[in-house]
Amino acid sequence: MEKENRPILIETLCIDHGEIQNIDFHNDRMNRARRDLYFLYDSIDLREIIVLVPKGTHRCRVIYNDHVHRIHYLPPVKKIRKSFRFVSADIDYRYKYLDRRNIEKLLKVKGGSDDILIVRNGLLTDASSSNIAFFYNNQWITPAAPLLEGTTRQRYLKAGKLRVADITPGKAEKCEKMALMNAMIDFEVIENPLFSR
Repeated sequence: MEKENRPILIETLCIDHGEIQNIDFHNDRMNRARRDLYFLYDSIDLREIIVLVPKGTHRCRVIYNDHVHRIHYLPPVKKIRKSFRFVSADIDYRYKYLDRRNIEKLLKVKGGSDDILIVRNGLLTDASSSNIAFFYNNQWITPAAPLLEGTTRQRYLKAGKLRVADITPGKAEKCEKMALMNAMIDFEVIENPLFSR
């Protein structure tokens, strides 16, 4: 029987020409969430339950809590994001919850900007559906305390291509390049991003 205190989570993966991208990082995050939230110590290997689509690129959404409920296969959604509004909020999104109402509420104040950059305690965390990075002093830096530790961010950190730092809106405004990171777009660089407050 479903318990109200068991939140529903989601894992979004990219299947590209029959290959699941970044699979080990997705497995790690999913099984860590199951341990933390539901005290389950068995491991699920997404390779065993995802049907590989042989052609093209697909967005695979795995809906789960203590067990996998559904798997959806969808086309990728391409968004052009160049302008960002800083929005202050004290929200908790340390796990990839299916319920994103708190983030959707913040999106309503983005005005004419393409997306938001969420500020918590004066420091940048994430965009609405991506981790973020900024090119600062000839290196890529990413917020030390993101809302969600994304799998692409983790991979780039492990490879030594990113370093963590406290990033204020003022520091971000001095950068000529920023990047958005998630499973579907990997590391998308934006030249001369536009910021508003």
